[in-house]
Amino acid sequence: MGECRAGRDQRLWHTLTGVTRPAPRDILIGGGRGDPSLACLIEAAHRHGLGVVPVLVDLDAEPCLDWDVATGRMIIDGAAVDPAGLFLRYDVFTPRNPSAPLDRALGWHNILLGWAAGRPEIRLFNREISPQSGIKPYQLQLARTLGLSIPTSWIGNDLRAVRARDATASIAKPVGGGAYVQPLADALDGQDPAAHRAPIPAIVQERLGYPEYRVFVIGDDTHVFEIASTALDYRPDPATRLDYRGRLGPIAEAVEGCRRVAAAVRCDFAACDLKTRDGDAQPVFLEINTGPMFAAFDRAAEGAVTRSMLAYLTR
Repeated sequence: MGECRAGRDQRLWHTLTGVTRPAPRDILIGGGRGDPSLACLIEAAHRHGLGVVPVLVDLDAEPCLDWDVATGRMIIDGAAVDPAGLFLRYDVFTPRNPSAPLDRALGWHNILLGWAAGRPEIRLFNREISPQSGIKPYQLQLARTLGLSIPTSWIGNDLRAVRARDATASIAKPVGGGAYVQPLADALDGQDPAAHRAPIPAIVQERLGYPEYRVFVIGDDTHVFEIASTALDYRPDPATRLDYRGRLGPIAEAVEGCRRVAAAVRCDFAACDLKTRDGDAQPVFLEINTGPMFAAFDRAAEGAVTRSMLAYLTR
Protein backbone atom coordinates (compact mmCIF):
# COMPACT_ATOMS: atom_id res chain seq x y z
CA MET A 1 0.00 0.00 0.00
CA GLY A 2 1.11 3.59 -0.65
CA GLU A 3 2.00 5.97 2.14
CA CYS A 4 -1.03 7.69 3.71
CA ARG A 5 -1.42 11.46 3.42
CA ALA A 6 -0.70 11.88 7.16
CA GLY A 7 2.70 10.31 6.65
CA ARG A 8 3.43 12.55 3.67
CA ASP A 9 2.36 15.57 5.73
CA GLN A 10 4.74 14.60 8.53
CA ARG A 11 7.64 14.33 6.12
CA LEU A 12 6.76 17.69 4.50
CA TRP A 13 6.58 19.44 7.85
CA HIS A 14 9.91 17.99 8.95
CA THR A 15 11.46 19.06 5.64
CA LEU A 16 10.11 22.61 5.96
CA THR A 17 10.79 23.18 9.65
CA GLY A 18 13.20 20.52 10.89
CA VAL A 19 10.85 19.48 13.72
CA THR A 20 8.20 16.80 14.18
CA ARG A 21 4.59 17.49 15.09
CA PRO A 22 1.18 15.83 14.70
CA ALA A 23 0.13 15.63 11.04
CA PRO A 24 -1.75 18.76 9.93
CA ARG A 25 -5.30 18.87 8.71
CA ASP A 26 -6.25 20.32 5.34
CA ILE A 27 -5.70 23.94 4.30
CA LEU A 28 -8.73 25.94 3.21
CA ILE A 29 -7.93 28.30 0.32
CA GLY A 30 -10.58 30.83 -0.63
CA GLY A 31 -11.14 33.59 -3.16
CA GLY A 32 -11.69 34.05 -6.88
CA ARG A 33 -11.41 31.08 -9.21
CA GLY A 34 -9.41 33.21 -11.64
CA ASP A 35 -6.80 34.36 -9.09
CA PRO A 36 -3.37 33.13 -10.27
CA SER A 37 -1.89 33.41 -6.78
CA LEU A 38 -4.49 31.01 -5.38
CA ALA A 39 -3.86 28.59 -8.24
CA CYS A 40 -0.14 28.77 -7.42
CA LEU A 41 -0.69 28.02 -3.72
CA ILE A 42 -3.08 25.14 -4.42
CA GLU A 43 -0.60 23.61 -6.85
CA ALA A 44 2.19 23.95 -4.29
CA ALA A 45 0.09 22.33 -1.55
CA HIS A 46 -0.71 19.38 -3.81
CA ARG A 47 2.93 19.12 -4.82
CA HIS A 48 3.90 18.79 -1.16
CA GLY A 49 1.18 16.28 -0.35
CA LEU A 50 -1.09 18.60 1.64
CA GLY A 51 -4.86 18.39 1.43
CA VAL A 52 -6.72 21.46 0.16
CA VAL A 53 -10.32 22.57 0.63
CA PRO A 54 -10.81 25.06 -2.23
CA VAL A 55 -13.58 27.63 -1.78
CA LEU A 56 -13.37 29.35 -5.16
CA VAL A 57 -16.05 31.48 -6.76
CA ASP A 58 -16.72 33.13 -10.11
CA LEU A 59 -19.77 34.30 -12.05
CA ASP A 60 -20.76 30.76 -13.00
CA ALA A 61 -20.25 28.74 -9.83
CA GLU A 62 -19.83 28.87 -6.10
CA PRO A 63 -19.67 26.27 -3.32
CA CYS A 64 -22.63 25.36 -1.13
CA LEU A 65 -21.78 26.53 2.39
CA ASP A 66 -23.56 26.08 5.74
CA TRP A 67 -22.09 27.59 8.93
CA ASP A 68 -23.77 27.01 12.29
CA VAL A 69 -22.54 29.98 14.33
CA ALA A 70 -23.51 28.42 17.68
CA THR A 71 -21.43 25.28 17.18
CA GLY A 72 -18.82 26.70 14.79
CA ARG A 73 -19.40 23.80 12.40
CA MET A 74 -18.97 24.66 8.74
CA ILE A 75 -20.13 22.35 5.94
CA ILE A 76 -18.96 23.00 2.39
CA ASP A 77 -20.45 21.00 -0.47
CA GLY A 78 -21.86 18.48 2.00
CA ALA A 79 -18.63 17.85 3.97
CA ALA A 80 -17.62 19.27 7.34
CA VAL A 81 -14.36 21.22 7.20
CA ASP A 82 -11.80 21.57 9.99
CA PRO A 83 -8.61 22.96 8.41
CA ALA A 84 -5.28 23.55 10.07
CA GLY A 85 -4.95 26.87 8.27
CA LEU A 86 -6.80 29.22 5.95
CA PHE A 87 -5.47 31.41 3.16
CA LEU A 88 -7.90 33.95 1.79
CA ARG A 89 -7.67 36.61 -0.91
CA TYR A 90 -10.38 39.10 -1.74
CA ASP A 91 -11.67 38.29 -5.23
CA VAL A 92 -10.79 41.16 -7.57
CA PHE A 93 -10.65 38.92 -10.64
CA THR A 94 -14.34 38.07 -11.10
CA PRO A 95 -16.19 40.93 -12.84
CA ARG A 96 -19.00 42.45 -10.81
CA ASN A 97 -22.42 41.32 -12.02
CA PRO A 98 -24.14 44.62 -12.93
CA SER A 99 -27.57 43.12 -12.25
CA ALA A 100 -26.64 41.97 -8.73
CA PRO A 101 -27.46 44.50 -6.00
CA LEU A 102 -24.79 43.20 -3.57
CA ASP A 103 -21.05 42.57 -3.79
CA ARG A 104 -20.68 38.79 -3.90
CA ALA A 105 -16.90 38.92 -3.43
CA LEU A 106 -17.39 40.82 -0.16
CA GLY A 107 -19.92 38.26 1.04
CA TRP A 108 -17.62 35.29 0.47
CA HIS A 109 -14.61 37.09 1.91
CA ASN A 110 -16.47 38.10 5.07
CA ILE A 111 -17.99 34.70 5.79
CA LEU A 112 -14.68 32.84 5.49
CA LEU A 113 -12.61 35.44 7.33
CA GLY A 114 -15.28 35.81 10.01
CA TRP A 115 -15.39 32.06 10.61
CA ALA A 116 -11.60 31.66 10.82
CA ALA A 117 -11.05 34.85 12.85
CA GLY A 118 -13.29 33.47 15.59
CA ARG A 119 -11.27 30.24 15.81
CA PRO A 120 -7.79 30.97 17.19
CA GLU A 121 -6.64 27.40 16.58
CA ILE A 122 -6.78 27.97 12.79
CA ARG A 123 -3.54 29.31 11.32
CA LEU A 124 -4.32 32.58 9.55
CA PHE A 125 -2.04 35.25 8.15
CA ASN A 126 -2.39 38.80 9.49
CA ARG A 127 -4.91 37.82 12.16
CA GLU A 128 -4.19 40.95 14.24
CA ILE A 129 -3.49 43.34 11.35
CA SER A 130 -3.59 47.07 12.11
CA PRO A 131 -6.52 48.95 10.56
CA GLN A 132 -4.01 51.56 9.32
CA SER A 133 -1.86 48.98 7.53
CA GLY A 134 -3.18 49.66 4.02
CA ILE A 135 -2.98 53.47 4.15
CA LYS A 136 -0.03 54.50 1.98
CA PRO A 137 0.62 57.95 3.54
CA TYR A 138 0.74 56.31 6.97
CA GLN A 139 3.14 53.65 5.66
CA LEU A 140 5.57 56.34 4.51
CA GLN A 141 5.52 58.08 7.89
CA LEU A 142 5.89 54.78 9.73
CA ALA A 143 8.83 53.62 7.61
CA ARG A 144 10.59 56.95 8.15
CA THR A 145 10.18 56.75 11.93
CA LEU A 146 11.55 53.18 11.84
CA GLY A 147 14.75 54.27 10.15
CA LEU A 148 14.10 53.56 6.47
CA SER A 149 14.84 56.02 3.71
CA ILE A 150 11.66 57.14 1.87
CA PRO A 151 11.18 59.20 -1.32
CA THR A 152 10.81 62.95 -1.11
CA SER A 153 7.01 63.04 -1.07
CA TRP A 154 4.14 65.51 -1.37
CA ILE A 155 0.49 64.49 -0.93
CA GLY A 156 -2.55 66.57 -1.83
CA ASN A 157 -4.68 68.01 -4.62
CA ASP A 158 -3.42 71.63 -4.81
CA LEU A 159 -2.48 71.87 -8.49
CA ARG A 160 -0.56 75.10 -7.97
CA ALA A 161 1.77 73.30 -5.56
CA VAL A 162 2.10 70.34 -7.94
CA ARG A 163 2.91 72.54 -10.95
CA ALA A 164 5.71 74.14 -8.98
CA ARG A 165 7.50 70.79 -8.81
CA ASP A 166 9.91 69.46 -11.42
CA ALA A 167 7.54 67.39 -13.56
CA THR A 168 10.36 65.63 -15.38
CA ALA A 169 11.88 64.32 -12.14
CA SER A 170 8.65 63.38 -10.34
CA ILE A 171 6.01 60.69 -10.48
CA ALA A 172 2.36 60.56 -9.42
CA LYS A 173 0.25 57.73 -8.05
CA PRO A 174 -3.15 57.43 -6.36
CA VAL A 175 -3.27 57.79 -2.58
CA GLY A 176 -5.42 54.67 -2.36
CA GLY A 177 -3.72 52.63 -5.09
CA GLY A 178 -5.65 51.00 -7.92
CA ALA A 179 -3.68 52.46 -10.85
CA TYR A 180 -0.19 52.37 -12.26
CA VAL A 181 2.49 54.93 -11.43
CA GLN A 182 2.91 57.61 -14.12
CA PRO A 183 5.23 60.55 -14.79
CA LEU A 184 3.96 63.71 -13.15
CA ALA A 185 3.91 65.46 -16.54
CA ASP A 186 1.48 62.82 -17.86
CA ALA A 187 -0.73 63.12 -14.80
CA LEU A 188 -0.98 66.90 -15.31
CA ASP A 189 -1.79 66.63 -19.03
CA GLY A 190 -5.49 66.04 -18.45
CA GLN A 191 -5.94 68.83 -15.92
CA ASP A 192 -7.53 72.17 -16.75
CA PRO A 193 -4.64 74.71 -16.71
CA ALA A 194 -6.92 77.18 -14.92
CA ALA A 195 -7.93 74.71 -12.20
CA HIS A 196 -6.45 75.19 -8.75
CA ARG A 197 -7.31 71.78 -7.34
CA ALA A 198 -7.75 68.21 -8.57
CA PRO A 199 -10.86 66.20 -7.64
CA ILE A 200 -8.81 63.57 -5.75
CA PRO A 201 -5.52 63.79 -3.84
CA ALA A 202 -2.43 62.06 -5.21
CA ILE A 203 1.02 61.10 -3.99
CA VAL A 204 3.78 62.96 -5.86
CA GLN A 205 7.34 61.74 -5.30
CA GLU A 206 10.86 62.02 -6.62
CA ARG A 207 11.49 59.65 -9.49
CA LEU A 208 13.64 56.71 -8.41
CA GLY A 209 15.32 54.06 -10.51
CA TYR A 210 16.07 50.37 -10.86
CA PRO A 211 16.88 47.93 -9.51
CA GLU A 212 13.58 47.70 -7.67
CA TYR A 213 13.21 45.20 -4.86
CA ARG A 214 10.30 43.29 -3.43
CA VAL A 215 10.78 41.84 0.04
CA PHE A 216 8.29 39.19 1.16
CA VAL A 217 7.88 38.86 4.93
CA ILE A 218 6.30 35.49 5.77
CA GLY A 219 6.34 34.70 9.47
CA ASP A 220 10.02 34.51 10.41
CA ASP A 221 11.12 34.16 6.77
CA THR A 222 12.04 36.81 4.23
CA HIS A 223 12.47 36.45 0.47
CA VAL A 224 14.16 39.16 -1.61
CA PHE A 225 13.59 39.71 -5.32
CA GLU A 226 15.45 42.09 -7.59
CA ILE A 227 13.37 43.57 -10.40
CA ALA A 228 14.61 45.09 -13.65
CA SER A 229 12.47 46.86 -16.25
CA THR A 230 12.64 49.69 -18.75
CA ALA A 231 9.17 50.91 -17.68
CA LEU A 232 8.44 53.34 -14.86
CA ASP A 233 6.02 50.80 -13.37
CA TYR A 234 7.20 47.25 -14.03
CA ARG A 235 3.84 45.53 -13.55
CA PRO A 236 2.45 45.90 -17.10
CA ASP A 237 5.86 45.35 -18.73
CA PRO A 238 6.09 41.84 -20.26
CA ALA A 239 9.88 42.16 -20.44
CA THR A 240 10.25 42.63 -16.67
CA ARG A 241 12.95 40.41 -15.13
CA LEU A 242 12.56 38.95 -11.64
CA ASP A 243 15.64 37.50 -9.93
CA TYR A 244 15.47 35.72 -6.58
CA ARG A 245 18.15 36.95 -4.17
CA GLY A 246 17.50 34.72 -1.15
CA ARG A 247 16.58 35.77 2.39
CA LEU A 248 18.54 39.05 2.55
CA GLY A 249 20.04 39.60 -0.90
CA PRO A 250 22.32 42.64 -1.22
CA ILE A 251 20.01 44.81 0.94
CA ALA A 252 20.19 43.24 4.40
CA GLU A 253 19.75 46.55 6.24
CA ALA A 254 16.62 47.44 4.25
CA VAL A 255 15.21 43.93 4.76
CA GLU A 256 15.47 44.36 8.52
CA GLY A 257 13.69 47.69 8.16
CA CYS A 258 10.90 45.98 6.20
CA ARG A 259 10.54 43.46 9.01
CA ARG A 260 10.15 46.35 11.47
CA VAL A 261 7.41 47.91 9.33
CA ALA A 262 5.57 44.59 9.02
CA ALA A 263 5.77 44.05 12.77
CA ALA A 264 4.50 47.58 13.45
CA VAL A 265 1.33 46.94 11.41
CA ARG A 266 1.05 43.42 12.88
CA CYS A 267 1.50 41.55 9.60
CA ASP A 268 3.06 38.12 9.25
CA PHE A 269 2.41 38.03 5.50
CA ALA A 270 3.27 41.09 3.42
CA ALA A 271 5.52 42.39 0.65
CA CYS A 272 7.51 45.63 0.80
CA ASP A 273 8.48 47.49 -2.38
CA LEU A 274 11.68 49.52 -2.63
CA LYS A 275 13.51 51.38 -5.42
CA THR A 276 17.00 52.78 -5.91
CA ARG A 277 18.24 56.35 -5.43
CA ASP A 278 21.58 57.21 -7.00
CA GLY A 279 24.27 57.33 -4.35
CA ASP A 280 22.36 55.41 -1.67
CA ALA A 281 23.77 52.06 -0.55
CA GLN A 282 20.33 50.79 0.54
CA PRO A 283 17.11 51.15 -1.49
CA VAL A 284 14.29 53.54 -0.68
CA PHE A 285 11.05 52.25 0.89
CA LEU A 286 7.90 52.82 -1.20
CA GLU A 287 5.10 50.85 0.47
CA ILE A 288 4.01 47.64 2.16
CA ASN A 289 1.35 45.47 0.53
CA THR A 290 -0.55 43.29 2.99
CA GLY A 291 -2.27 41.18 0.32
CA PRO A 292 0.40 40.78 -2.35
CA MET A 293 0.28 38.75 -5.53
CA PHE A 294 3.01 36.13 -5.39
CA ALA A 295 2.70 33.59 -8.22
CA ALA A 296 5.35 35.11 -10.53
CA PHE A 297 7.75 35.60 -7.62
CA ASP A 298 7.24 32.03 -6.44
CA ARG A 299 8.11 30.74 -9.91
CA ALA A 300 11.28 32.85 -9.95
CA ALA A 301 12.22 31.42 -6.53
CA GLU A 302 11.43 27.82 -7.53
CA GLY A 303 8.69 27.54 -4.91
CA ALA A 304 10.46 29.20 -1.96
CA VAL A 305 7.62 31.66 -1.28
CA THR A 306 4.86 29.03 -1.16
CA ARG A 307 7.05 26.72 0.93
CA SER A 308 7.26 29.43 3.60
CA MET A 309 3.53 30.07 3.35
CA LEU A 310 2.61 26.41 3.70
CA ALA A 311 5.00 25.94 6.62
CA TYR A 312 3.34 28.86 8.43
CA LEU A 313 -0.22 27.72 7.69
CA THR A 314 0.37 24.14 8.85
CA ARG A 315 2.57 24.89 11.87
